[in-house]
This record gives sequence, C-alpha cells and structure tokens, in this order.
Amino acid sequence: MIACGVLMAAVCGVAGWFLFTETSDKNRAAEERDQAYQELQKIYRAKVFPSDENIARVGEDQKVLEGWLATASNQVHKGDLHVEPKTPTSFKQALQAAVRKLSAHTGAVQGKIVAPGFNFGFDQYLGQSDSLPASEHVDRLTAQLAIIEKLCEELYAANILELKKVEREVFDAVKKEEEEQETSSRRRSRRRDDSGGGSKTSGAAARAESE
Repeated sequence: MIACGVLMAAVCGVAGWFLFTETSDKNRAAEERDQAYQELQKIYRAKVFPSDENIARVGEDQKVLEGWLATASNQVHKGDLHVEPKTPTSFKQALQAAVRKLSAHTGAVQGKIVAPGFNFGFDQYLGQSDSLPASEHVDRLTAQLAIIEKLCEELYAANILELKKVEREVFDAVKKEEEEQETSSRRRSRRRDDSGGGSKTSGAAARAESE
C-alpha cells in the first residue's frame, strides 16, 4: 500500500508539473499575442500626416536654415568686385595709369620690380599693339585689371624682388583674331577689285589704239 501511495504521488507530481508548464506556455503565448495586437492597433490608429508638433519643429528648422543661407550669401558677396563703368578709351587710360604705378615699384631689375615694357598681361592693348578693346569687353577687362592690381599690391607688401610674369584669362583674343581676319579679307577683296579694274582699262586702251 505504501508503495502504491508513493507511486500515485509521483504520478500526480509529474502530471502537475506538465500542467503547470502548459499553463505557463499558454499564458506567455497569450501575452505575446495581446502585445502584438496592441502594437498593430497603434499602427492602425496612428495619424497618416505629421503631428502639429513636428510641423512646428520643421518650420523652425527652415527659418534657421534660411537665416544661415542668407548670412553665407552675404559673406560670399562681400568679395565681389564693384567696378565703375568705362568706355574703351577711359579703360585704356586707366590701364596705362595702373601699369605706370605698378611698374614704378622698386626692385631688383634695374632698380624696378619689373623689366621695361612689362604690361601685366595686357600686351594686347599696350606696347606695339596699342589698340582699344571692344565695348562689350570693357567691364570684364576692368575687373581683371582691379584683381591684378590687388594681387600685385599683396606681392609688393611681401617684399618680393622681381615680378617676372602676370597672366590673365585672354577671353578677348578670339574677337581680335576675327576682326583681323575680316580686315585682311577686305584688303584682299579690294586688291582683286583694283587689279580687275586695271585690266579693263588696259583692254579699253588697246582697242582704242587699234581703231
């Protein structure tokens, strides 16, 4: 009897353990199901459009960004050159004056900082060329001259002994070459016309003598 009682107690203990385990697993699965259901309901109930708080925050960020862009733009444009409008003739006069001033600085080349005839990149309008720029190029040339003047002043302040070369973007050379080609073409055309006229005159004179 005692053995039977012990056996029954063991069977009941095992059955109770299995029952407890099954109940625990069932409760845990139910909790996970309820949690997933609640999260799904939150998604279904969530607003499609952003909240008023987020809209207000985006608006504030936009104002800050616009202010930063305005400040950056002002800083950039502080470096813009403001040149006075000039005619081809007045630009030529300003160029001559600037070259004389820059060339007069003392240095190691015969007591000057540049060699004689140094034109600071504007040989097309000084020296042997001595031509006037086209009207549409004057503003850009004026800006180039102002930049070269400022650069040379900085170099002179650094106590350099000699300035050997200055280059600028020669955007006006194409126009000048086209003008020279057009002038050359007109000259050749005039020469052909003159020679043709001379031949006709000679022929008329020959006919007159034969008559």
